[in-house]
Amino acid sequence: MADMTREKCIFCAIIADEVAHYRVASSDLLYAFLDAYPISRGHTLVVPREHFSSLETTPEMIIKEIVENNKIFENLLILNLF
Repeated sequence: MADMTREKCIFCAIIADEVAHYRVASSDLLYAFLDAYPISRGHTLVVPREHFSSLETTPEMIIKEIVENNKIFENLLILNLF
């Protein structure tokens, strides 16, 4: 797989508000938004604010933050807020 640069990364463009999207939530480390091509209602993507070329290069604290916040997004979907 080719190394995706920050300049070509769609997620970086979304976080920079260069691409139309619907923001669900954000923090200092994470950014959550509705998928442009959802497979189900409320399909939300949660990505780190900082660009990493792969999961292997993503710091453990970022991955932990995503996992810990997953329950918050699940509850929002159950309440049909998105």
